[in-house]
Amino acid sequence: MSDRSGLRWLAGIGLLCVLAGPMPAQTAAPAQERVTPQPTPEGIVVTGATARRRVPNTVADVVVGIEATGLDVASVSQPLEQRSQSLLEFLRQQGAERLRTEDVSVEPQTEAQPNGRARIVGYSGHLSVSFRTTPQQLPVLLGGSLEHGANTIIQTVFVPRESEIDATRQELAVEATKMALTQAEAVAKAANLRVTAIREINVAPEGGVVPLVRNAQPAQGPAVATAMNRTIGTAAGEQELAVRVTVRAVIDR
Repeated sequence: MSDRSGLRWLAGIGLLCVLAGPMPAQTAAPAQERVTPQPTPEGIVVTGATARRRVPNTVADVVVGIEATGLDVASVSQPLEQRSQSLLEFLRQQGAERLRTEDVSVEPQTEAQPNGRARIVGYSGHLSVSFRTTPQQLPVLLGGSLEHGANTIIQTVFVPRESEIDATRQELAVEATKMALTQAEAVAKAANLRVTAIREINVAPEGGVVPLVRNAQPAQGPAVATAMNRTIGTAAGEQELAVRVTVRAVIDR
C-alpha cells in the first residue's frame, strides 16, 4: 500500500468515529429494595371467672369432755381414767374415726385465807376426747358418749371430707378456666381479633371451708344423758366452695 492510500484509509476511519459519536456507557441494573416485615401489633386481654358449688357436709368433728372433782389427786385421776377408758371403748365399737385424747389436766382448787395465803380445798381434773363420725351416727355417739363417761359436749363441727373438697375444687378450676377462656374469645371477637396464645393462668380458691359449728352446754348425770339421747337432733348443712381463675391471653389478627 502506498503512503497516499494509507492516509485516505485512516481518514475514513476517523470520519466514521466522528459520525458515530462516543459509545454510551453501560449502566448497572437498579438493586431491588429489601422490605423488612413489620410485626403485627398484638394485644393482651385479662379475664376472670369464678365457679361455685354447694357441697354437703359429710362428716362431723366432735369434742367431748370429762370433768371430775375430789379432795385429793387420786380421787380425781381415778374417775378420769375409768371414764376415759369407757368412752374410748364405746367410740371404737361405734366406728368413730380420728380418736384422740387431749388437754389432760389436774389442778388444785384453792380458797383465800384471812392471812392472804391460799389453802387447797380439793382438786379438779379435765380431759377431752375428739373424734370424727358421720352426721347419721352423730346423735347416737353424742348420747352414747354422755352415757359412757363424758359429761361435757364441747364442740361439734360439720364439714365435707378433705378428699371431697379437693375433688370439687379441681372440677371448679376446670369450669372457671373454660369460662375465662370463653370471655377472652368473646372480647377478641368483638375487636375483630382472635386469641393466639395464653400467657398465664392463675387459679385460686376463694375463701375457705367455713365449718358449721354447734356448741353444747355441759350435761351432768345419767338422767340428762338419757334425755339428750332421746331428744337430740342434728343438721349437717352444706358448704359453698368457690374457685376463681384469671387468664392472660394474647389477641391478634
